[in-house]
Amino acid sequence: RKSSPDVPARLLEYDERFGQYGDDFAFYDYNQPEALPPAMKHAFSIVVADPPYLSQECLEKVAKTVSFLARPEGSFLLLLTEGPRAGAPKRAPLRFQASALKQTGECVPAVHEL
Repeated sequence: RKSSPDVPARLLEYDERFGQYGDDFAFYDYNQPEALPPAMKHAFSIVVADPPYLSQECLEKVAKTVSFLARPEGSFLLLLTEGPRAGAPKRAPLRFQASALKQTGECVPAVHEL
């Protein structure tokens, strides 16, 4: 935001301490993927997502949020993840593939165990 103040950006975050960023912050709970301000619906040409968990449930809900935020005529998605969290039970790693946004604006996730 500091390097390009003319580029609109919004941070969706569960931790309300980020409220210090004013209008650049919106409370977000992935369990309520579309509980966002109506003005954000289909308003973004670029969506950067960093899901808090790599479970299929979480990734599907984040994909719903991406569909809510992305412009139906086309948007770019950057999905950030890291390896399993410390202390997490060992299991097969997951690979997340988000399809290109369909003309309907729907992002269809495909989650596969590697």
